[in-house]
Amino acid sequence: MNSESTHGYRPCIIIPGIGQSKVIETDENGEKLRNLWPFDPDVDALVKKITPSGIRMMLLRRDCGFSSALDEAVRSMLEPLGCTPDSERKVRAEVVGYYRPVGECTDDEKRYIYKMVPLSALADIIGEENLYFFAYDIFGKADENARLLREFISTVKEQRQCDKVDLIPVSMGATVAQMYFELYGGDRDVKRVIGVVPAYDGSDIAADLLAGDIRTDDCGALLEMLLSRREAKKISKLMSKMPKKVADRAVRTLVRAACETVIVNSSTMWGIIPSERYTELRDRYLADPDHDSLRAVADRHWRVRRNIKELVRREQERSVEFYNICGCGKPLTPIAASDNLMSDTIVPTYSSSMGAQCAAPGKTLSPGRDEPADFVSPHSDINAACAAVPDRTWFYYNMEHEQAAENTALLELVAAIASSDEPIDVFTLPDHPQFVDYC
Repeated sequence: MNSESTHGYRPCIIIPGIGQSKVIETDENGEKLRNLWPFDPDVDALVKKITPSGIRMMLLRRDCGFSSALDEAVRSMLEPLGCTPDSERKVRAEVVGYYRPVGECTDDEKRYIYKMVPLSALADIIGEENLYFFAYDIFGKADENARLLREFISTVKEQRQCDKVDLIPVSMGATVAQMYFELYGGDRDVKRVIGVVPAYDGSDIAADLLAGDIRTDDCGALLEMLLSRREAKKISKLMSKMPKKVADRAVRTLVRAACETVIVNSSTMWGIIPSERYTELRDRYLADPDHDSLRAVADRHWRVRRNIKELVRREQERSVEFYNICGCGKPLTPIAASDNLMSDTIVPTYSSSMGAQCAAPGKTLSPGRDEPADFVSPHSDINAACAAVPDRTWFYYNMEHEQAAENTALLELVAAIASSDEPIDVFTLPDHPQFVDYC
């Protein structure tokens, strides 16, 4: 078999981000009970539980047990999403998978996939028969997701009769890809990895949430990180009527309850904690014997993030090509205390670029000696020479994380890389300069 499929192009497997895989709860017979993810909380039930203490709080203009009631209600609401200390799901969770090319999916499935990752421009070139969508459980086990990706790759190779595939990890999907290479890179099943706003070293937002280092001024933005926009508006409206100190405490209570219920026991979620901040948070949450097995997996993933350049070099020796497309020029979303990091509002640019040196938003880097001018941005705020693949990393200024799905030039760049017969870099695509403003 050739590295290309019998249909002309290597198949591309999309590894989506945090809110793009469907997970359902099933009964013992495998019948669907409800949707688990994307999460659709019963906010009306939550409000009902906290109403008695809420009335007392509003009348007396002090907490009156409201925060405790909120904590209990939030933990109860989020319980179905949680895992045990060894990262096992508390309920029967099943990922809604697509074990066939997009071209063979139903119309509803296609609409969903393209809504999550609008790569129709790529499909137009390589054909929908060569485009796949790997769904996974974001709250499950990191090593299990890597194993399932390995099985998915094997299925795709068999279906398309090819030796290798390309991976397109989007956002959090990069953490799944790097764990796959850590555990199964020796399979030599991958030719290209095209990261789209990839969170290779996680996001400081996740670390800030776990650490409790948050800003509560923009309550709506914070709630939208945890709930749907519609439900976030409901709670935000309620909190706007509270005394400021009570509202601040309520927000912090909600975040702590969400983190401890959903994030702490998920080895996959620990994969989005930046390597520089991991050990402190691990020692806070995972030091007890009940977390021994989870901690072992999380520690291994941490070492991968910390040594991502070594992983890239190892895989390059196996003929894997890495490409990264990043957002930059913006601070992290206002909920994060880490407001001095250049980002696309969600993923810091140092993370998505695999190590580029970045100034704080609005600042410039100090001039260095003998730095390759080709990889320093015109604004002198990014030095891509420090990245793992400086000649295959692109930066879109002022592009927010979610806008990657709307960035026509970015999507065309992905298609150009994936469909090219030869390796390409920032010098071989004049229509796609390394540093460009997103309009």
